[in-house]
Amino acid sequence: MMQQGQNNDAILLVGVTGGTGRSAVNGLLASGIESSRLRFLTRSPEGAAARNLAGIGAQAIAGDLDDANSLSEVMKGVRAIYCHATSKDGAQADPAGEVRAERLVKAADSAGVEHIVYNSSGGAGHGISQVEQKFNIEKIFRDSGIRTTNLRATMFMEEFWKVYTRPQILKGSFPFSMPSDKPLQLLSVKDMGLAAGIALKDPEEYGGVSLELAGDELTPAQMCEAYSKAQNSSVSHFSPPKFLFWFLNRDLYRIAKFLSEEGYEANIADCRRRFPGLLTFSEFLELTHWGDTSRTYADGFKY
Repeated sequence: MMQQGQNNDAILLVGVTGGTGRSAVNGLLASGIESSRLRFLTRSPEGAAARNLAGIGAQAIAGDLDDANSLSEVMKGVRAIYCHATSKDGAQADPAGEVRAERLVKAADSAGVEHIVYNSSGGAGHGISQVEQKFNIEKIFRDSGIRTTNLRATMFMEEFWKVYTRPQILKGSFPFSMPSDKPLQLLSVKDMGLAAGIALKDPEEYGGVSLELAGDELTPAQMCEAYSKAQNSSVSHFSPPKFLFWFLNRDLYRIAKFLSEEGYEANIADCRRRFPGLLTFSEFLELTHWGDTSRTYADGFKY
């Protein structure tokens, strides 16, 4: 483990030891940030996830967002923070996420951290608990007085690799509750990291900026064309009735309603100008070897 305080230009990564977080770290490296500057917060420096990140040159730093005392040591030598998440993905927002954000920003402010880049979300104002929490966390960071950049993700492409989506698509059916001809804006998690890295390298340009972020826009019908090409077999879209989600999970219902009736509002041309190299959906499918049935998200999602 790196000895803290070796330099004053470190970037602390928060919430990156999960599957999507590791993809974001790959994007940070693709932006040109040196791996020697990256420290990642972990409760288990010797765990498999930590070893995986250490293998690409990032440095494990023992700390816990639930332990305020541990964070003061973590912040020594840190100039900037990339916060991917303050809680795990779940069917609903974890109330602890906001409390952890408050602890994080308090420690960062005390240590003189200059810049925070946050993986936020588009689609606020529609009652989706995870999205509303991200906007609350934006406010926590902003109110601290630390220069903050909010990168508001659209739909992550990686969602379609997960166990509740990809197996059915590989069998030829794409169940997605929105009209076949309604455009959906998409972003790869790796490109969230790429954009974060570019923002971290230019705090004068991106400090105080909140930006909805997408790399591509396709209808479900167009996504099926891309799936069919990537897996060399036909895929058809069908849209399950939204009301079914009301009984399963209210947030899923609100997400389906938002995507069907309104949708994200990223300026994709501007995103591509700011962050060259953002993946299209077809490029994402190719790079992730979508059609290779031996690969699964659970076994370690890789580009």
